[in-house]
Amino acid sequence: MSRLSKKAICSIAPSTLAAVIAVVLMSGCASPSVPTSPADDAGSSPRWPAAFKFSQDANATTANFKIDRTIVDLLPNQEFVLWGGEPAPLVDGLVVGEITMVREGAAYAFNDDGTSKLLSDFDDSSAVWKIAVAELKVVDGFGKLAESSILQVGFTLSPDTKVKEFEAELVGLGDVIAALQIPEEEMYPFAPEAVTVLRNGALFGDISNGRIVLPNLPAEEVKQYLTVDTVDGLRVAASEEREIIEYVPSVD
Repeated sequence: MSRLSKKAICSIAPSTLAAVIAVVLMSGCASPSVPTSPADDAGSSPRWPAAFKFSQDANATTANFKIDRTIVDLLPNQEFVLWGGEPAPLVDGLVVGEITMVREGAAYAFNDDGTSKLLSDFDDSSAVWKIAVAELKVVDGFGKLAESSILQVGFTLSPDTKVKEFEAELVGLGDVIAALQIPEEEMYPFAPEAVTVLRNGALFGDISNGRIVLPNLPAEEVKQYLTVDTVDGLRVAASEEREIIEYVPSVD
């Protein structure tokens, strides 16, 4: 029997949340007007790619717009009721694997009216952000995307990113973990099959000495978020009874 748990999982007013939900749940084209002091002390590994600075900053701008409060919320047995809809997991997969290659995607800037524009040159100096596409070899995980053998994953990155350097860094990480979502609309026209990493790419980490590490999140959040910090621990949590959690919005 399913257990219905009612708890406030987000404190945003519905009118605000409706406008930002795509930014919160998907990596998209986040605004560059972000704090300049993100998770500087969160990266426990000096080998963590500097290109993720963009994801760290973008995640900081949506700090109040999070539905997931711990990594367990990303498991398929945790189903959320949002705005009266049907219960459903927050993500399409919490996937463990290895990055085998990275290629250029696209570079973007802003038009005068604030809309985004695709640049013809990936190395255009006016780029505000770039998107690279990585090939992820799946070895374990939870949710429907974990059933795939290979996934194409889009990463929104800092404008000074050099793809070959980024590729070497990602491949060098070994085992990684990522919370992934299938975009509802074509997010990457240059890579239609690509999925996206939640929280503007922040929910991507590595597995070091058997422990999950999330360097893109602020250190103080990691302490609360990683209530389970091993894949085996997640497997135990995923085997527990299905839980339906009702989203309770704040009042306008």
